[in-house]
Amino acid sequence: MEEEAQEEPYAKQVASRSFGCSLFGCNQLKQIHGQYCCHNHEILSYVLSFGKVAYTVVDGFFDNDIEKNLKIGIALLKSVQNIDVGIPWIADLDDEDHVLAEGEDPTSIFHKVPWNLGFIDCGFLDYELQRSWLFFHPTSLPRFETFEFEGALFRWDRKNRFVQTYLAESEEPLLIPSSVAYLREEVDDIEEVKMEGIEFWREGWTLSEHILHNRSLFCLTYKSNEEDTLFRRKRGKLDTKRKESQIQCSSGPPKKKRKETHVKSCSAGKQTTTVGVLPMASGNLISVAKVHKIQETETCWSEMKVWMIDQICNDSGVSQGEALFYLEGFKWDLDVAMEACRNKTLLPVKKTSSLGGLVTEEPTAEPMVISSGRNQILPNSPEQQPHLDNKLINSFREAT
Repeated sequence: MEEEAQEEPYAKQVASRSFGCSLFGCNQLKQIHGQYCCHNHEILSYVLSFGKVAYTVVDGFFDNDIEKNLKIGIALLKSVQNIDVGIPWIADLDDEDHVLAEGEDPTSIFHKVPWNLGFIDCGFLDYELQRSWLFFHPTSLPRFETFEFEGALFRWDRKNRFVQTYLAESEEPLLIPSSVAYLREEVDDIEEVKMEGIEFWREGWTLSEHILHNRSLFCLTYKSNEEDTLFRRKRGKLDTKRKESQIQCSSGPPKKKRKETHVKSCSAGKQTTTVGVLPMASGNLISVAKVHKIQETETCWSEMKVWMIDQICNDSGVSQGEALFYLEGFKWDLDVAMEACRNKTLLPVKKTSSLGGLVTEEPTAEPMVISSGRNQILPNSPEQQPHLDNKLINSFREAT
């Protein structure tokens, strides 16, 4: 099926084409005068472009198929401009000097099982899940035919076609037609195979082709599975480790359960607000959540202060200032502060002295409270002001 052309991100394409290093797989910026990030990558691109082994990509290099197609398309665009990208041209046969005989198929590499090709390395590493091989080929849209291997018939079958659109600042949009072929095992009766549960499609092997100006860039990919015996590796315990690595790669590290902080509401009709603890990667969001929680808590506490002050004023007839003074002195204990306002005095308060014993403060004629560790004395009312002796006043005047 042909898919509609999808435009890739414009900014990402321009940055990769204009400022990125031309060596395939390098994400560094190129030098001001040149096509590579350093002289070593320029030499490496030249050497790899004329090599006899396909450019190998180990799993984890591509984030997804879109990222893979984008990088391959940019490499093809630079190759058309005669810029070495480190991807070689592969001959049809293992021997490049071989002269094709009359009637010999020029696309013989597509008529062999891929794990027997001489220009790719099938030696998978432990825990490796996927590998890709990139190479240029002079034939565009090669004709796929059925071939035999160990008594079974195979062929490549194109099933997915799509077009990539690349944009540039001073160019017309470039269209790169692409296709994906799957390795299939030929059988006589498809229905019989489906009933018996035998795999009809040869899972794991795909071959994508990207074409521009009659130049084709191929990407051969294999995704391993637990039952394959194609690669040179030890069996047994490594299979268990490989399975564990597949689970870890697919699901990631075990996620810890997120804790939630509940902020109680002041009013009975208001619902409880939940502020979640965000991941460590989102540092700014964590700060916002904490600030939101603190502001909400302070707002609720301020509303409670006003309510307690009004209740004391209505009950005992004192002013708001006096009510606030008593509440602060008794650490916002409403019942104790209200009783003290009614009696204009303090109730006995027990506290621990610096000597370690309990000190009992008896009620006094003047209301005294303890706030933040400091002893504070209420100002005397006008009727409680002490009367000074007239003799002392006269002697003070004579002295001054």
